[in-house]
Amino acid sequence: MNHAAVAALLIAAAFVAAPLPSAAQNEAFPYFKCGVPTPYSFPGVSRSYGNGTFCGTLVVTPPTNASDPCAKADLRKIEVSINPACDVKNTIVKATINGVPTTVSPSFFVPAGAPEGSVVLRMTQLGLGLGSDGDNICITLSAKTPGANACTNLESLCQAPPGAPPGTCVAALVDTTLRCCKVNEVSPSEVTPVRPPPRLTCFYMAPHPTPAAGTVFKTDSRSCKKGPENIKDVIFPQMLAAGAVMDERVTPFTNCSDSVMSVCWAFNSSAEGAKLQDWAVKLVSTLPLESMGYWTKYKCVPWLIGHQMDVTFGGYGIYPDIPPGDINADATLDAPANVTEIVCTPDMSLVTYPKCTCDTTVRNTQFGVETGYTRILVGSQRQNCTVSPCRSSTQPIQQALAAARTSCTRRRSGGTTSSARS
Repeated sequence: MNHAAVAALLIAAAFVAAPLPSAAQNEAFPYFKCGVPTPYSFPGVSRSYGNGTFCGTLVVTPPTNASDPCAKADLRKIEVSINPACDVKNTIVKATINGVPTTVSPSFFVPAGAPEGSVVLRMTQLGLGLGSDGDNICITLSAKTPGANACTNLESLCQAPPGAPPGTCVAALVDTTLRCCKVNEVSPSEVTPVRPPPRLTCFYMAPHPTPAAGTVFKTDSRSCKKGPENIKDVIFPQMLAAGAVMDERVTPFTNCSDSVMSVCWAFNSSAEGAKLQDWAVKLVSTLPLESMGYWTKYKCVPWLIGHQMDVTFGGYGIYPDIPPGDINADATLDAPANVTEIVCTPDMSLVTYPKCTCDTTVRNTQFGVETGYTRILVGSQRQNCTVSPCRSSTQPIQQALAAARTSCTRRRSGGTTSSARS
């Protein structure tokens, strides 16, 4: 027997029986292996609001068998097959879930290994799960520049399957593991009299340092918890007094970072927000000085020395780049110049202690009071003191002065100097 010939035949047979290259598996959307069906789908038709916004209601049908590999699957991303003729470079897509913008903005991409001309719209990091049944997921299409040949409707955006009417969209709903996936067709949208998606309106407070600030203000966890609630206590009673109706589909929420506090909500319509417009302009004209303690005895709360306060009403966004909302007011634009130019500066003429000459240079002492709370910093060590909670915005200054007075007294008794550093 010719062993070489047999080996050649076996090798040839192996090549014939081998599966096609992986690229051949990517010829059809979603251009990757869509495995076990996911519990998520978009049944029925999409809804159009006539302003470039199209919505679908998510349906969650968990498997009855708890051992099903997708019984606990999440919904991490949605990918949509895009019409190759769509001018994606001139098309802007925004997405919301129950009226709140998605964490990551939608984006177009060309999938690897897909046929030439294939384009996909991806919405990822959605954070949806088995409790998301009934969630309203919307996309809004617009042109980057007026008159651009953008895809502002589903007919021009989506690649409809063969035999399906224009405007039919094919979407893949995928979990985090990429194992659970379902390809879902959504029929063309119908213009319905359903209410448009909620439009968020937000209030922002952001102290910003000037060159006079010795220490840049940073919001601590306690202020982040209490501050936004105090803001709500100012705004929401005014809404009630003005008869402004909020959109019940949106639960008011707060955000807080080192430098910005915000509270967001949605009105039932733009007309409802207009009821508070004049009041909002007055608020942003007075609140900057009030929040800095300008009307208190010492003219400035110690933790904002050298700062100014920005106060703004607008839409939902990343401050300071925020879109319009149903209320729009900005202290830098609407407040008088004599308000916007004021920097938080304590009136040192009212300081009567200590009874000695003090150097008041910022950071020139080993003592300091943290944002009006009960902790005093001593040298490089942080020690808890038995100081009672602050009852007014002036008490932190009084506490600091008391510490300086004690230091001054001790130095006098030691006969070294009559000067204390504060």
